[in-house]
Amino acid sequence: AWIDGRYQVRAGAYPSQEEAEAAQAAISYALDVVGTSAYGMSVVETGTGRILFQYDMGEGGRLAVQPGQGDEEETRTWFSGYHYRGGFQYHRRTGGDLTVVNVVGLEDYVNGVICYEMGQDWPLEALKAQALCARTYVLQNLGKHNSYGFDICNSSSCQVYNGMGSNRSGYGPSETVHLHIFSPENAADIARHLAVREYLTAHPEEAAAYAAKKTAVAAAVSGDWDAYCDGKEAFVRELEQRALAWFSAARPNFPLW
Repeated sequence: AWIDGRYQVRAGAYPSQEEAEAAQAAISYALDVVGTSAYGMSVVETGTGRILFQYDMGEGGRLAVQPGQGDEEETRTWFSGYHYRGGFQYHRRTGGDLTVVNVVGLEDYVNGVICYEMGQDWPLEALKAQALCARTYVLQNLGKHNSYGFDICNSSSCQVYNGMGSNRSGYGPSETVHLHIFSPENAADIARHLAVREYLTAHPEEAAAYAAKKTAVAAAVSGDWDAYCDGKEAFVRELEQRALAWFSAARPNFPLW
């Protein structure tokens, strides 16, 4: 067990303190009768109820499980009748019911949303549009449910998500990963993206350096979208500044802001 920041070895599980104390009296070792708080969690063997591990770090504690680390094949987790990629976090916000959070990369999440918001039989162009909407929505609403301990819910109050999406080839999300949607009033972001596009077109050596950076970062993080974005952020920020300065001088009549 991991209790209050240290490991404990626990012997036996009992339905009441009285039964635990009776078992303690029957052995010659000096052992303490202990339990967990209202925030404690027990990992049990499926179908048996046998406790394998206990975790209790109080109100702020979260038990994290990341299946399949080091496995060559993708690991999928069953939960409530659905398959999920990624890891899981478990916590009790107020010492009550268990909150289960799927920790998953952006593109795996988008694949799952499209599968349940539309379905794999919809026309490809409709799926592409839904992929753009789903990706834009989640990035604009990260932290929407922070008070509950997660970013986005899995119902129609946010976007319907029940784990893994379809294995259909040409499904839509992968074909839209570099596309962006902006509202008309978001002139700064629109100008920034246009400036970078035109700058890279006019400066092939910069485009080659950017491509090499993205390739290197992608190889280093092995599919972790957040790590990929973090790994190239400083490079992109410097590139954007050069692109905006060049674009402003090259096209003085274009409104950057």
